Amino acid sequence: MHELLSKDSELCNHLPYTLEATMENIKIMMKQHDRLFIKPCYSNIGKGIMHMNKTETGEWVLHVRNERQTWIQINFLHELPEVLVNAITSRPYIVQERITLAKYKGRNFDTRVIVQKNESGEWAITGKVGKLAQMGNVITNVGLGGDFADIMTFLDLNPQFSSNIICEEIDKLSLKIAKYLENYCYHIADLGMDLGVAQNGMIYFIECNFRSQYSGMEKNTDLLAICENVYENPIRYRSFLLRQMIT
Repeated sequence: MHELLSKDSELCNHLPYTLEATMENIKIMMKQHDRLFIKPCYSNIGKGIMHMNKTETGEWVLHVRNERQTWIQINFLHELPEVLVNAITSRPYIVQERITLAKYKGRNFDTRVIVQKNESGEWAITGKVGKLAQMGNVITNVGLGGDFADIMTFLDLNPQFSSNIICEEIDKLSLKIAKYLENYCYHIADLGMDLGVAQNGMIYFIECNFRSQYSGMEKNTDLLAICENVYENPIRYRSFLLRQMIT
């Protein structure tokens, strides 16, 4: 996905630097960045994600979940920990610079943008929701204890940028990505994009799901309208396709 989007001169500015997670590439990234994500290429609800950071003493700390799904820390200097090597050699992973995200009350957040085709067959923004990481955790996935909420709630507490302008830029970027991907992926119509807002207001593409999961949103009454549209829009788009077949 990142290789595809990086071919566009505008979209590549919104991509965290990303490489295939080989031992050599991870060591290259460790020389260029102090904080990294190591993510499986195919997964759900955040399973398999690891992250690492460099300390002031030059030592590295790998954060990984054990068999009990509890986060543990492994300190190392140069030799990559065995658990990391085993992971990247058993299935495809990427290594990615970790963006310094804006925070809400000390907790990281990013944005799930739901982009769907509507009754006119056009891409449209169904809604945006904020995903808030657990306190002390850098990963925002709801499946790992994060929370859904109105994105404006998070943005409004970041006075270094304008919430309205950020939302407009998120919409514009999301629609551009959807239209761009459509050139390479046949008949896509329902995308769940995760976009991160850095502390300086820069927007970064994190990932895009062709099969999104929205369970948990319905528990927040502020998001009920978005929830309804998430499931109604595919039906509206289906009616558009049927009309096209008839005519």
